[in-house]
Amino acid sequence: MSSISIIIPVYNVEKYLDECIQSVIAQTFQDWELLLVDDGSIDNSAQICDEYTQQDSRISVIHKTNKGLSSARNTGIDLAKGKYLIFMDSDDSWTGKESLALLYNLAEEFGADVVRGEYIAVDEQGEKLKTITKPKHGISRKILDSASFYEKAIAGENFSVLFLFRRDSISNLRFEETRRFQEDIEFNIRYFSKKRKCVYTNTVFYVYRKRQSSIVTTPRISNLEGSFTLCDVFNEYVERVTDTRLQQIYR
Repeated sequence: MSSISIIIPVYNVEKYLDECIQSVIAQTFQDWELLLVDDGSIDNSAQICDEYTQQDSRISVIHKTNKGLSSARNTGIDLAKGKYLIFMDSDDSWTGKESLALLYNLAEEFGADVVRGEYIAVDEQGEKLKTITKPKHGISRKILDSASFYEKAIAGENFSVLFLFRRDSISNLRFEETRRFQEDIEFNIRYFSKKRKCVYTNTVFYVYRKRQSSIVTTPRISNLEGSFTLCDVFNEYVERVTDTRLQQIYR
């Protein structure tokens, strides 16, 4: 059993996929399995995935019909064997060779359910954007409860790719496959509704590529509708959670 399962949904990203996978292979921490979930790509992405499985026995690919990001992530969760799991988007990458080691060591040191780091944003050409996240200080490298973590570490940025999860803390929780926008927020509402042992590091390890054609950046009425339906999810969990601070944050 590998220590970390890395789950990468893949859909028509032939331009960026090599850089993404190479940033995994380059890690100094080597005890991982990489699950490439090809979600019905119609470009050369599927072939690229197949080629990597021939080069490294730790890499496997699952070819499936296109059902969206949440479905692809759920497929990876179902097949993951690692003690921890981490998501990655196939047009993104990690900043350096110590990313996995950093997250894994923090998880082990603190016995954490989840560890979160920070990111930089780049454009389609890989140039750093002026508007990047501001790492939070004063909460780094210490145990936080779910409410403090949601308020101070996540702070409105619900990117699941920034988390290393202990796999058994996810248990039967899965991404909502009918949701095609802001899936991460809905997942996090449910995940952090339970008591979690959380650790945050202000170290930047993730490179987030903002593409003009992405779901997030393309204006759609369905995206707006999806945002409003999240109000119902927050409201539902206001009634479910027992932590009064988390209730207030969700409210």
